[in-house]
Amino acid sequence: MHLAPLIVVLPAVFTALCRWLFGRMFRYDPGPAAEVMALNEREAIAARDGTPISFWQFTKYGLVVTPVLVALATPYLWLRYLS
Repeated sequence: MHLAPLIVVLPAVFTALCRWLFGRMFRYDPGPAAEVMALNEREAIAARDGTPISFWQFTKYGLVVTPVLVALATPYLWLRYLS
């Protein structure tokens, strides 16, 4: 089985999923780009939205994204290395 089409399709699916889940974070605004250079990432992101980012909020998003990535990567790795 040739896996090259799968390697092309999975990143496209993941990008579309990320744009759907985190759509407003994909917008580019040149103004805050300089702020990101001056501040650390956590402060810049929190200042952009006006809300602090807690550890649990970060964990909540991570617990959603991690299984999606594992679910997307597992079939590829299984087919690539175990079949």
